[in-house]
Amino acid sequence: MNGVDNVDYITSSSSQGSSTISVFFQPGTDPDINQVNINNKVNQAASQLPPDVRDDSGISVSKSSEDFLAVIAVTAENKDYDLIFLTELLQKYLKDE
Repeated sequence: MNGVDNVDYITSSSSQGSSTISVFFQPGTDPDINQVNINNKVNQAASQLPPDVRDDSGISVSKSSEDFLAVIAVTAENKDYDLIFLTELLQKYLKDE
C-alpha cells in the first residue's frame, strides 16, 4: 500500500491462513477514489501471489462505512446518576470544544 495517496495509517492482522490489511485515509478525501487507488495496488501485487489465492477469490477490497468513527455507551451502576447528569458529564469532559 506504499505510495497510495492520502493514506493516514495502515493496520494488519493475520490468523489461520487469512490476513486483513486496513487502510485509513485522511479526512475529507474521496472514498471512491481511495478505493480505486487501493484496487490498483492490489492488482499490481496479485500477479505475485500463488494461483490458488488469485483464482479462488482469495483477494477482496471493500470500502467500509464512513458514518461512524466510534460509538461510545456510558452507563452508571449507581442509580443516583441519571441521563441528564451523564449527558452533562460527557459534554463537559468528552465533547470537543
